[in-house]
Amino acid sequence: MRELLNNYTMHFVEVTKQHVSYWFINSEMELIIFQEDNVFINLDGIESKKDMIMRALHCLSRDTFSLSNVHKQNQILAILNEYIGLNYGKSEYKTIYRYLGNGINPKMTSGFIEAGYDMSYLDPESLF
Repeated sequence: MRELLNNYTMHFVEVTKQHVSYWFINSEMELIIFQEDNVFINLDGIESKKDMIMRALHCLSRDTFSLSNVHKQNQILAILNEYIGLNYGKSEYKTIYRYLGNGINPKMTSGFIEAGYDMSYLDPESLF
């Protein structure tokens, strides 16, 4: 499996390992973080750090505030912040999820990353 991971995905797995004790990668190249909560991220097709960050924001931003277990929320928060290099809290990730979660706007996600993760980029007033 290790040979199927590139530097970007491998680094994400390494960060995940630091915060979550039980995880695995299935045959579909999905990193299963919390199986019982269906928290996972597909690592297939990641070709750059930006791709990895976009996928992480799309797939995991909701889990920073919506999981029933607060400890697990904090673990996802720590994974995202460490991998991306941020220090955002749940309120920021809730906003990120609202505008970028589940891949609803890849162009906006790309712009958000290029804007240096400036939360004002997601301000509803600046979107129109």
